[in-house]
Amino acid sequence: GDNMLGGFIWDWVDPGRSLSLDSLPKTYSLKAQKGVSASLFGQSNDVTDERALSSKSWSGYAVFDDNDKFVQKLSGTGKSFTFEVVCKPASVSGAQILLAKGDTQVALKTQGREFQFFTYDSSCSFPWQTLSAPVPNDWLNNWHQVAAVYDNGAMSIYVDGELIGSGNVSATITPNDQQMAVGYQTDKHDSFAGEISLARIYTKALTREQINSQRTADPAISSDDPRVLLWADFNDIEGSATPYYDYYAEDFAHESGLHDNAGNFYAYGGDNGEVYTSGNFCQNGLVS
Repeated sequence: GDNMLGGFIWDWVDPGRSLSLDSLPKTYSLKAQKGVSASLFGQSNDVTDERALSSKSWSGYAVFDDNDKFVQKLSGTGKSFTFEVVCKPASVSGAQILLAKGDTQVALKTQGREFQFFTYDSSCSFPWQTLSAPVPNDWLNNWHQVAAVYDNGAMSIYVDGELIGSGNVSATITPNDQQMAVGYQTDKHDSFAGEISLARIYTKALTREQINSQRTADPAISSDDPRVLLWADFNDIEGSATPYYDYYAEDFAHESGLHDNAGNFYAYGGDNGEVYTSGNFCQNGLVS
C-alpha cells in the first residue's frame, strides 16, 4: 500500500531583510520665508509642466516651525485667511492632506473623491466645521491650484480658479499645539500621495480674481507682501542629511560574521509600532 512520512521541521533562521540606510527618507530643510522654516521628509522632483508654477516639486511633506504665529493668525473669532496649494495628486484613497494644522484647528484635504476644508470649534456639539465639495474629474495625475478661503465663518473652495463649493460654519476656531504642515497631519500622521510644488497661506480672504492672479509664475501677491503668512516654494530646498544611526558601523556591533552590514539595517518587524520596517510582523527566529 501507499506509505506516508510526516513530521515537524523547525528551521531557526534570521528573518531580517537587510536594506540600505540610503533607502530611507532623507531630511531636508526649506529656506525660511516670512520668518518660518521647515523640515522636509521625502524627495525633490524636477518639473517641466508649466501648471506646476515651479521647476521643482516635493513628494513627501514639510513641517513648519513657529507654532505661535499660526495660532495667532488662524484661530479665534473674526479671522480671515486663504490656503493655496499647487499639487499633482496620485491617489484619492483615504485622507490626502494638502495643508493642515493637526486635526483640531484647520485643515484642507481630500477624503475619497471629495475635498474637505474644516475648522474646529470645541464649543460645538460636532466641533469639526466642514465644507465638502467633489474633486474634478481630471483631479488625478494632473497639476492643479487648490484654494480654500475662510472669511469669519464663510467658506469656499476653488480649483484652478473655479468655485466648486461654498458654505457657512462657526466663526470661532479653537487653537491647538500641532505644527503647521504641507502634505501631512502631525497628530493623525496622514500624508499626501503625489507632488506639491507650492503652498501658501494669506491672512486675507482672497477673491476669485486674486486667486487667479496667483496662478502664474509671476503672482500679483509676492512673498514679501504683508498679507502672506506662509510661502513654501519647493525650489528653495537647502542641504540634506541622513539622520539614521548606523549601528553596524560601530566596532561593538553584533554581527553574524557572514558579511559586513555597515550602512544597512534589518527591516523585519512591525509588531511594536516601530517605523521603517518591512511590516511583515516576522519576529521569530534566532537573530544575530
